[in-house]
Amino acid sequence: MSVKHRYACQASILKLALFLAIVITSPAVFADDESEDQNKSLYEAACTPCHGLAPIERTRDGRQGWQDTVQKMVVIGAQLDTEEMDRVIDHLYRTYGPGTGDPMRAGILPADSPMQADGRLSSENVVLPEGEGKQMVQGLCTMCHDLGVVVATRRSSDDWQHYTSNMLRQNGIRIAEDKQEVMVSYLHRYFGKVDQK
Repeated sequence: MSVKHRYACQASILKLALFLAIVITSPAVFADDESEDQNKSLYEAACTPCHGLAPIERTRDGRQGWQDTVQKMVVIGAQLDTEEMDRVIDHLYRTYGPGTGDPMRAGILPADSPMQADGRLSSENVVLPEGEGKQMVQGLCTMCHDLGVVVATRRSSDDWQHYTSNMLRQNGIRIAEDKQEVMVSYLHRYFGKVDQK
């Protein structure tokens, strides 16, 4: 066999291998797209009998957070079996998980917000005060929503503890207990209210 003929055979084999790879993998790609479309349709069908989709689609949550939400919705009437729940949770996490698309935005802050001075401060213009814990609050909280959500309302120390623990849990974020305490202390120092005895 000549060198030229050998190269021609090798080229034909490579072309055939490439063709087979495309043919074999394409159905899987199409199946994934089709499956995701089915999951989206399932989510829409389960949710829209009771409410619109806008509040859901503005939310960014971790897998645990979406699981909690879907389970709660099923308890109050969403028509999903266990397998369908898993599909909806997976769709929500992939589409509206932390860091996907724009985070939830608070807009103009309420008049009684700790940072609202003239009634015009918008969440996109919030600048957190300096202090230990600022970097963690800024980095972790904005994975799912803007800083306006953080500073919109004064909360007690217990409330900040609850919200911080809950948000970290929902998003599957584990930080050392002392780091979480630094966050809670920072939030209460600047955005807290006097604890009720």
